[in-house]
Amino acid sequence: MVSSTFKEESDVLDITLPRAGSATAQSLDYSLISITAEGTIYFEGNEINEEGLRTALALLIEESTESKVVLRADAGADFGVVIRAVDIARNVGVVQLSIPTDPLVAPQEVQ
Repeated sequence: MVSSTFKEESDVLDITLPRAGSATAQSLDYSLISITAEGTIYFEGNEINEEGLRTALALLIEESTESKVVLRADAGADFGVVIRAVDIARNVGVVQLSIPTDPLVAPQEVQ
């Protein structure tokens, strides 16, 4: 699994990404899973439940086993929902799963 920052021209959902010191900027051709702070799951911008996510990802992998998937989860999202989405992706055969974060900004020195 990769932790990265992703440049997107427009974010449909308001998601605050967690921060990670090892994050690097990347641009990929990928399918997008989003999880809001309230725990709502979206696939390619459409609200979906866990079974719908399983079906959508299975169809994606059926088309290409090399499909890339990015899971953008709000920093305030229920960790259980995020882990279930990761588990669903892995169970249907997604091997290229990335979870983006925002870069960790070092605290300013107090003068």
